[in-house]
Amino acid sequence: MYEIGGDFDGILGFSEGASIVELADRLVTFGRIPRKWKFSVLISACHVKARGPAVPSWLRDSGSAADGKYLQVPSVHVVSSEDYLFRRSVDVERGYQPELRQVVTHDIGHQIPHTPGFTNKLAGRIIEAARMGAEASNASPLLKVDDALESIRTTYKAKRGFFKLFGKHNG
Repeated sequence: MYEIGGDFDGILGFSEGASIVELADRLVTFGRIPRKWKFSVLISACHVKARGPAVPSWLRDSGSAADGKYLQVPSVHVVSSEDYLFRRSVDVERGYQPELRQVVTHDIGHQIPHTPGFTNKLAGRIIEAARMGAEASNASPLLKVDDALESIRTTYKAKRGFFKLFGKHNG
C-alpha cells in the first residue's frame, strides 16, 4: 500500500494494526521513510518490539521519548482503562510529541465504543489531528465537516429524486 499509494490524509490502526501505525510513525520520525500521511489514529495500541544486537536503537527503543525524541506525527490515541493493553497503549501515546497528540478514553475494554457521544468526540479529535497535519505539511485546507455533510445531503436528495422519477425509490 505504501509504495503504490499516493499521499493519505491519515492512517488508522486497531490493536496489532495500531502497532504497525506506531512503527510507521517511528520510521518517519527517524528518517527511514518519507511521511505520506498527515496524521495517525491508534486504537488499543502496543509497541512493535525488536531485540538483538543487530537491531538499530530506533527500532529497539519502543518509541518512548526517553532520549527526548518524540514521534513527530499528529496523533489521536484511543485508550480504555479496561483494555488488557491499557498500560502499553499509554506507553505508545507518551512516545508522541505532546503538542501533537490527543487522547480519547473509554472503559469498555479492547473494542471501539459505538455510542454517539464517543463517536462525536473521536471524530472531533480526528478532525483536529487532520488540521494539525495539514498545517504541518502546508497542504490545501481541509474541507469543513459541515460542507462535506451538505455535499452528501445534496447528492442523496438528487439520487432520491432520480429514483422517484424512475420508480426505483420506495421511501
